[in-house]
Amino acid sequence: MLNIVQNGNYPNLKIKNLAKKAVSKLYKEDKRLFFNVGSGDVSSPKGIVKYLGRYLTRAPIAEYKITYYDNEKVTFFFNDLANDKKKTYVTMDIDKFVQ
Repeated sequence: MLNIVQNGNYPNLKIKNLAKKAVSKLYKEDKRLFFNVGSGDVSSPKGIVKYLGRYLTRAPIAEYKITYYDNEKVTFFFNDLANDKKKTYVTMDIDKFVQ
């Protein structure tokens, strides 16, 4: 995200600096907003569409990450990027899970 801000076209330097400051503030508040898109180019509309297309056609969560389910609850795990990729388990009501 910072690369997009740094390489963006701005009408003046003041607006560019405000954008950089906003990104820095967001990063400090929640690192989960920032993720590595690998070698994907997300600085152009075409690159963004390609990137999103890869993820929108997949299931929201991989089957192997679901560790338990019944008619009422689902338990799954994810690697928490804001916590050094620590494996974190979540249990929630089935209705909330399928929303």
